Formats: sequence, C-alpha cells, structure tokens
Amino acid sequence: MNKQSTNSGKAFSGRGRPAVPEAELVEKIQNATFQLLLQKDVEALSVDEIARTAGVAKKTFYRFYSNRTDVLEKIILDWSSTFTLYHLPLPKKPHDAIAILEQFFVDLAARALSERSVALFKFLQNSPHQKTHFLNLYRESGIDNAGKMLDAWLQDLRQRGMIAAGWPENGAKHLQALIIAPALRDIALGILPAVPEFDIRPRVREALTLMAPLLGLPH
Repeated sequence: MNKQSTNSGKAFSGRGRPAVPEAELVEKIQNATFQLLLQKDVEALSVDEIARTAGVAKKTFYRFYSNRTDVLEKIILDWSSTFTLYHLPLPKKPHDAIAILEQFFVDLAARALSERSVALFKFLQNSPHQKTHFLNLYRESGIDNAGKMLDAWLQDLRQRGMIAAGWPENGAKHLQALIIAPALRDIALGILPAVPEFDIRPRVREALTLMAPLLGLPH
C-alpha cells in the first residue's frame, strides 16, 4: 500500500521509493506491447514478456489489464478512438457551420492521423484476417464513430433548414473520403509526416470549399 510523505508531499511505495504515476505505468505497458506486436502476433505474446519489456512487475500489469488482448483493445481506444471528440455545437447561422466543420476535422485528424494512430492502422492492415476483431474495434471506435457524430449533426442542421435538403443521411463519409482518407494513405506510405507536423487545416478548408455548394452553405 502506498503511503504519503509528510515532508515532500510525494507518494512513496511501501519500500520508500517514489511511486510511479499510474499514467506512466500504463504508457510503459502499452508502448512495450505495441513494440512487441510489431515483431509477433498477439497470440504469441505472453504477459511475462510484456511486463519484462515494460520494466514493470507482472502484478503491475494485472492492475490495469486482464490479459494481452485487453492491452491491445485499450491501445486502440487510447490511441485512435474518437469518443474524445467534442459534440458539434449548433451554429447560430449557416455560415458558422463551415467553421465548426473545419475545427471538427482538425480535431479528428489529431486523433486519426497521429503517429501512434497511423502506426496502429498499419499494424492492423497487416494480415487483417488474423486481426478482424481489433480492426473492427479500430474502425468502429475511430472513423465510424466520428462519421456517426457528423451525420447526426448534419441531419439536425438539415431538419432545421440550415443545409441543403438533399444532403444524404450518410454524407459524412464523403467528407471523410476527401479529407481523412487521402491523408491517412499518404502518411502511412511516408509521403507526409503525421499530424501535428503535417498541418491538415489547409486541406480541410480546400475540401469544405469544394463541398460547400452541395451542403448548401456559403463559402
């Protein structure tokens, strides 16, 4: 059990050493797991190997994860899920919708096009038949979830008469195909650096300018 030092205010372990913050332990375990996964498949990993590579005790591993599969699932959610994206606010006027869309895609790119997220994408694309569950989790918690959020927002705007009545119910995929998909491909191929080194905002603006007439929005 950890105890608190009355002199320094720092947490110490039962042996008198400063306790490592939980976030740092999780980071070590996740980084070690992913590095090992680049060399072998998840079924070939052992908890002993992960703990040894991370430099943590086996019991520390089990404080955060139930098994090796659980680690990869948490890596996917922590590194690439879009559940952390803010809910899109309703614009006060149609012109504001473009600015909201721009910020949404900039924030989405920060998740989906980060160095870690792209590395995860490349790993899951390799022998995908062996990683169907994890690839589905990556898609559903990432781009698919962002698409659902965006579609719900756009349909709300359509019902309020703020965008074109003919905008399709699943139109988010067209915006993602213009903005996120090409950038993901180029980053994965090494043509572009990952976000934030790659500034996606100009590409977002270009795509939204192209799509604004279809959305029935001023640009």
